[in-house]
Amino acid sequence: LGVLVASIMLTLKALVWAMILLGMNIYFFAILFTQIATPELLGLPSPCNDDCETHQAALIKYWGSLPRSMLTLFASVTGGLDWWLVSEPLMQISLVYMLLFVLFISVTVFAMLNVITGFFCQSAIEGTQQDRDFMIRQISDNKQMHINHIKAQFQAMFEHLDSDGSGAITAEGFKEHIDNKEGQGFFALLDIAPSDAFMLFTLLDADDSNMIDAEEFVDGCLRLKGPTKAIDFACFEKDFKRQQEQTANALHAQDHLLKALGGELSALRGIFAAIVDQQGELSSSR
Repeated sequence: LGVLVASIMLTLKALVWAMILLGMNIYFFAILFTQIATPELLGLPSPCNDDCETHQAALIKYWGSLPRSMLTLFASVTGGLDWWLVSEPLMQISLVYMLLFVLFISVTVFAMLNVITGFFCQSAIEGTQQDRDFMIRQISDNKQMHINHIKAQFQAMFEHLDSDGSGAITAEGFKEHIDNKEGQGFFALLDIAPSDAFMLFTLLDADDSNMIDAEEFVDGCLRLKGPTKAIDFACFEKDFKRQQEQTANALHAQDHLLKALGGELSALRGIFAAIVDQQGELSSSR
């Protein structure tokens, strides 16, 4: 409903210009047909037969004045009147005037109204796009507000766990708060069992310093609090495959190195055996 209302409001400007354009078109042709009908009415004889009276009544009803002519043309293009009914008095005057009326209907219906419809659709699409951008910005702002709220909660929890005010939490200090009420509430917020507290401390300790500062604590909790997405699994799978390939390449290189070392050892063994044989021959010859 909001998108529809926004689209209507954004197309009001287009509506005004479209009505002005349509009004100018109708005004021009209304002047033309009124000037055609007026001499015909003045030239009709005073004593009229039935056909003459019918023709006179139709001219007065549809083309008797400029406002009547404008209303007749507007009703003809919008479906309020059958355009053949209102054009018949003009055809009785001259076939040229009938063709002129057909030209008005053709230009207005097939050209002007289609252009106006397309312009309205374009304005509505642009309005919907602007409304979509607004909704995206609103969702982004709400998400940022939610993140800031959660971050403030984690910051308050860190200050509570940092009982000595040193600006960091050690593993021993972290274990002291596992069984108390505040610590259990913290684990429930992260959807972690208290038995996994040490693993949580290891995950939060990004630099393996056996201490967690405020930045590590808040950023780590935000990562654990957020939902796991398919892209996270895809990144993990890609990293795992890359590690496997690196490990396989390292093992392959070590295998080649061991084979090369084995060949060199065999060669050295052969050389050593040859030296021993030569020394034995020299000893026997003496």
